[in-house]
Amino acid sequence: MREESDWQELFGELDIEHYLETEGVRYRRTFGAKGTQLNMRECPVCGGKGWKVYINAETGLGNCFHGSCGQTFNKGSLVRALMSSEGSEVSWFEVRKQIEQFLARNGWRPKRKPSKEKLSNGRVSLPANVSIPYKENNLPYLKARGISSSVAKAFDLRFCAKGYYSYSFDGMTIRQDYSNRVLIPVYDLEGVMVNFQGRDITGAANEKYLFPPGLAGTGRFLYNGHRARGARTLLVGEGAFDTIALEMAIAGQQDFRSVAAVGTFGKHLSGVLNPDAEFKLPDDQCQVSELIKLKAEGLEELVFMWDGERKARNDAVKAGLFLRRLGFKCRLGVLPDDKDPNEVAPEVIREAYWRAEQIDPIRVAKWKAAKLI
Repeated sequence: MREESDWQELFGELDIEHYLETEGVRYRRTFGAKGTQLNMRECPVCGGKGWKVYINAETGLGNCFHGSCGQTFNKGSLVRALMSSEGSEVSWFEVRKQIEQFLARNGWRPKRKPSKEKLSNGRVSLPANVSIPYKENNLPYLKARGISSSVAKAFDLRFCAKGYYSYSFDGMTIRQDYSNRVLIPVYDLEGVMVNFQGRDITGAANEKYLFPPGLAGTGRFLYNGHRARGARTLLVGEGAFDTIALEMAIAGQQDFRSVAAVGTFGKHLSGVLNPDAEFKLPDDQCQVSELIKLKAEGLEELVFMWDGERKARNDAVKAGLFLRRLGFKCRLGVLPDDKDPNEVAPEVIREAYWRAEQIDPIRVAKWKAAKLI
């Protein structure tokens, strides 16, 4: 396990209610002597489904009162139990990675400050790179994934053969190595680069993706949103390569002229609020607020295609029900089991689009009965 201070930082940043929401855990808010309590329907340890798990929304401390279970929780042990309930018990290392990745998607970075040399007039400076195609040549890694030179250029993909991102920490300059990675710029709706990711192409790196410390969290933005302005319908994917696959599936198709693709950097939309809570608009620093801005420019409908797993469909339904309250039409596109958009053929994506059903309370009840969600 990490040093105690590191865990304290992670637990201090982790909003356990937000985590339960994004992980699709069923709960309801109650109020007790110790403040707001999150009453979970099912215990991830004993499996009891009698709404007998209570977690303090502020501290993450809680208990299961189902039968003889008596399990106590803190934020770390609750995350671990939820992860382990899907299979064999996970390690604390895996718990750490899960929490860090969740926090990173929502704007958190370790307590560091970005190096002033890496920022210029509010714009992000990338590690040393070349644009793709380079000298009219595509990157073999992208070609193997079915991404042509023209698509790579449209998404402004870069390649870093040897380069570093520098940031300052405790008065020291630290370099983050992005060598042998595809650089994936992230833009806001105005087309200003606000962040980037680095995808390893060797298969040998410890981290498949790298994220630069100190920049605005990607959970605030819609990947490819700046190229989706004016679209009537959005296909909603998860990561960058899923979004690219969705865009490739509809490019040049006569029936998709008013359709674009965006990514949410995870199987959730930031700004989606608990449907049981009093309805209110989200703040201005989230993906839902980005969608509201696109709505003013003609956006009417979203078709969710996060992937084919049941939990992802459940999360999409939750987001869709919330967005309906903001005047959006939402549909659920069902992909083959456990397949992401970048793992299926373009015609499979198009078929999922045409077969996508409206997300509404009646259909949600039907999907639950059929165990689709």
